[in-house]
Amino acid sequence: MRSTLCVFMFKYLKLFIIFIFIFSITNLVFYYYHINSSSNQNNAEIQFTVLSGQSVKQIGQTLLDAKLIKSKFYFEIYVWQNNLESKLQAGDYILSQQMPIKKIVEILITGKTLNKEKIITIIEGWNARDIGAYLEKENIISKKEFIDKVEAETVPPQFALSDKANWGGT
Repeated sequence: MRSTLCVFMFKYLKLFIIFIFIFSITNLVFYYYHINSSSNQNNAEIQFTVLSGQSVKQIGQTLLDAKLIKSKFYFEIYVWQNNLESKLQAGDYILSQQMPIKKIVEILITGKTLNKEKIITIIEGWNARDIGAYLEKENIISKKEFIDKVEAETVPPQFALSDKANWGGT
């Protein structure tokens, strides 16, 4: 009786160990799949903001809501596994739905924030209305607001310059 019980228990112990092994391998495959694959094939860039003091769970939820990641769970696991929770930096970022979790986390810890500077070219001969229209087209300021600011400024009509000023020549 005792030996059949031992054989029976050994058989179930073997099955349990095999089950745990298969379960672990399956979880590893899913984990690496989720951190290395993108959430979408859409290459549209999305502005994403991490606020100062946001937790990993809050950032993960916001990324999920923006459809930048497939799973908040795998984002959190990746951040915690690599001990990066204190390295996530606040700021505005441009992220793509084609980025895998690894790339998104890399951007969030390096602080490669959105550059808010914009290079514009004002062409010689443009008047204030031309410049206002251009700035409005570039989504910098409305034409009306620009014209109002220009007209509100008081600029002296002439400047007094010294005869002895060095104008870059010898």
